[in-house]
Amino acid sequence: MGSLNDESRHSGRWSRVRIVVAISAASLAALAASLAPASARSSQPTDLHADAPTPIFLPDGIPLSELPKGGIPAPWLDSYAELSEPDQMGPVAKSPGSSSAVIWCSYYTDGDDVHKSSGAASGHGWWVKNAGTCTVANVWTQLQELFCTTDLSFCWWADRGSRTTVTVYPGGGSGNRAKSRATCANSQYTGWRSKTDVDILGMGDPSDKYYTSPQNIYCRVL
Repeated sequence: MGSLNDESRHSGRWSRVRIVVAISAASLAALAASLAPASARSSQPTDLHADAPTPIFLPDGIPLSELPKGGIPAPWLDSYAELSEPDQMGPVAKSPGSSSAVIWCSYYTDGDDVHKSSGAASGHGWWVKNAGTCTVANVWTQLQELFCTTDLSFCWWADRGSRTTVTVYPGGGSGNRAKSRATCANSQYTGWRSKTDVDILGMGDPSDKYYTSPQNIYCRVL
């Protein structure tokens, strides 16, 4: 058994070791942050929305000439979903189908969340048949990027990327869905969604569109 002085010396030595380890860990973290690529640091969410008032969302489909000047791509905030007129953002429930005296169809429109794939924003849309005599439909999907004025008084969704109409059977999957892609200009954190239209062949085409839930991804198209 060692003396009290021995125990004190051991205790002091281990305390110094713990302090040195803690300082070294903090120093390594700071060093790693300083060595991170500038592109990685700049792609992090900004404080653009900090303490800003809730913007007015303009209805989808306003001509470009009538939109406010100075709009820039911006991140989506969950608080935007609580706007007093949420219908301005488009329906969030699956769009119902309609009926016809010759062809009747119970169906709904669906789509995946916009995501980043091979340097581009990407989204898909399709239709799902519940019942009826319908068999095929024309479907298109359009990506939309969130834009806001610099003072965040107004925001709107701008169509981005490609849009191609395809004739597909119900159910989705790689062979039965429409797609839209928009190449990223940089990796800034930005809000995205997609809208999809389904036109059942042989039936009237309802005017409603299906909008996916807004997502923030590290992709911005200027």
